[in-house]
Amino acid sequence: LAEGFARGDEVTCSVVPSNGKKSGDVQSSTVIIGNAAPALSNVLLSPLEPTTLDSLTCSFDEPTDIDGDTDFSFDISWAVNDGRISASGEVLDGSLFERADSVQCFVTVSDGETSSVEVASNTVTVLNTAPSVEGVYIDPPNPLPDDTLICDYDAFIDADDDPDQSLIEWFINGVFAGEGVTLGSGFEAGDT
Repeated sequence: LAEGFARGDEVTCSVVPSNGKKSGDVQSSTVIIGNAAPALSNVLLSPLEPTTLDSLTCSFDEPTDIDGDTDFSFDISWAVNDGRISASGEVLDGSLFERADSVQCFVTVSDGETSSVEVASNTVTVLNTAPSVEGVYIDPPNPLPDDTLICDYDAFIDADDDPDQSLIEWFINGVFAGEGVTLGSGFEAGDT
């Protein structure tokens, strides 16, 4: 029997032994159809190229259940560099991983009675976060043609704690004029 039964049904198989001339006593076996585990596929971790400023999201397709169950619960776990961490839920905050870490999520779905096998997502590698600077200024603020100009900034910010290797470039009226903290010539009154 390959179909026609569902979870909870009592199915009996009876055998009537016969040699074609006489039948023997009927022998039977009975089973109760159990609950089938739900199935889950297509677990995806995104973004695919995260930095430590990103939160990672573990998403997945709607589970299927041959019993027709539609009320599911999910168990989501996370691994960083192949080691399980204590985080759970669909979103992993960027504070829980560092540049060059490999991150993966794992999902198990339950119909309340039986759980699916654990399904792993793709693995993403955390990339370098681009640094930024704040408060760029030129000193003196009202220069004269014979002044030496200094370019500086108030803060260098790098989420990965990399050292400041910023490049300062000078432009006079949109034309490249040099590199470095100071500019001592090449400009005149009215230049921008």
